[in-house]
Amino acid sequence: MRIVFHTITGSALAGLVAWATIILIDTGNHPGEPWPEVLRLSYAHTFYSGLILLALFVVFGALLAFAYLRKIRIEMHLTASDRRRQVIFENVQDAYYETLLDGTLREISPAIEQINGFTREEMIGHNARDFYYDAAERDQLIAAIKKTGKLQDYEILFRSKSGQPVPCAITATRLESPDQDQPMIVGLIRDISQRKRAENLLRLSEAFNRAIIDNSPIGISVRSATGQLLQYNEAWIKIWAMPDEAVREDLETKREKLAFDLRDTYLEQWQFELERVYTAGGSLFIPELKTEKMRPGSAEWVAQHFYALQDDEGRVERVVIMTIDITERKRNADEQARLITQLQDALAEIKTLHGLLPICAHCKKIRDDEGYWNQIESYLSKHSELEFSHSICPECERLLYPEFAGQLPEDEPTRKS
Repeated sequence: MRIVFHTITGSALAGLVAWATIILIDTGNHPGEPWPEVLRLSYAHTFYSGLILLALFVVFGALLAFAYLRKIRIEMHLTASDRRRQVIFENVQDAYYETLLDGTLREISPAIEQINGFTREEMIGHNARDFYYDAAERDQLIAAIKKTGKLQDYEILFRSKSGQPVPCAITATRLESPDQDQPMIVGLIRDISQRKRAENLLRLSEAFNRAIIDNSPIGISVRSATGQLLQYNEAWIKIWAMPDEAVREDLETKREKLAFDLRDTYLEQWQFELERVYTAGGSLFIPELKTEKMRPGSAEWVAQHFYALQDDEGRVERVVIMTIDITERKRNADEQARLITQLQDALAEIKTLHGLLPICAHCKKIRDDEGYWNQIESYLSKHSELEFSHSICPECERLLYPEFAGQLPEDEPTRKS
């Protein structure tokens, strides 16, 4: 502001000097007249012209001062901009570059050393093709930029100083250069090695998960917070015996809000807990459910796991449902229970003998727990499932019926032996 003040003041003084000069010149036109009279006459003739002249000098001085001040401000702004550009140029993580169409590197920022290991000084003046992992990619890039005029995130492979490939993304713009006989290409180079590794890991993870889901014997389906079907696997189709048209209808049916339909009646006693999972999150495991078996071939008994997937703010985005067909297991369990019941009933009917049996050494009667002596066949029939048919052994036959000895049919095996 002092510059403006001094410029205007100087212009005003110059105007006053000019006005005084006009007055002095004018007084020369009245020789021999008294000085007061001369001043009066000169004032009368030159007042307005001098005043206009003074105003013009002041305005001219003001314009000159403001123009000079504006020039200083522009120069200061340009200097500050240059400093900012220099700071950005030296510290930005992406490498700024300028090349000619033939590949000659005119400029590149120091960030390039963090990308491929070459310093700025080692690259400027050389051909960009020398730093590509495959020089043919440079030709493809030039062909693309000639066609479109600019490129955004164009992926290429640079060669590191150690000879390894470095994945990079190039942003490039074609500019006409007034001091060159061919256009320039300016842009940025970004190292995308970490992004590529992350993408590769993500792709492997997705492939791994897809392989597990597709080949899992467990039916897996994913639904929105309103119950709309989003994803499923083959096991899920097999468990519910879903025809293609039913799956397509389920996928295309828009659900504005969560609601259970006729297919969900088997979940009736669990609907309150399920609504909590779909609206508030969490999980639910139902170990055993008897389905309505609405289609031939569908599972009769299932076990189901419900898992809610929530966003950062806690809202439910997806619900993963894992369905296990336990029909065969349930049938086996029922059959096993039936067999166990039959076995228990059979065991209850079986009467076993245990412990010491007091038996008469002569007549072979057995004494029971109440002290009575019983014929051996009576005792065994009472305490087991044995039945007896009476006969006579050869020794007793010879002793008791000597006249029939060897003549009874029961004696034949004895005689043969």
